[in-house]
Amino acid sequence: MRSAFVITVLSCLVIGLAVPVLAVTDGDVVIAYEVVLRIRFPAGGLSVKERTDIVTQRINNLLGSKPFDPSDVRVDVRNKEYVVLVGEKLIITADKQTAEFNQATPEQLANIWADNLRRVIPKAKAETD
Repeated sequence: MRSAFVITVLSCLVIGLAVPVLAVTDGDVVIAYEVVLRIRFPAGGLSVKERTDIVTQRINNLLGSKPFDPSDVRVDVRNKEYVVLVGEKLIITADKQTAEFNQATPEQLANIWADNLRRVIPKAKAETD
């Protein structure tokens, strides 16, 4: 796992891409070397690792797209659950079990995750100097 991390980061540095989003352990979503959210429980028929991989891929897809505007990150309700979106793209659903583990409501957890994304994603974008 560590060698894959090093190769990915070095590859991105060599070709000038943004720092990738990587999961350090099952459940950790890391952007620019900071854990921005931690998935602790399976949900929606997906394991913790599967959920982490999906969220990681969704964020990686954003890093290579149009310029990032932190105001694009928002919390909304979809199918009676709180979700974090960037624009109209779903990033993650704040599940009840993870919220309770963190002594929060799903809405509070979604807002914490959204704030973390707003703060950290700009750090991961490639510099244009």
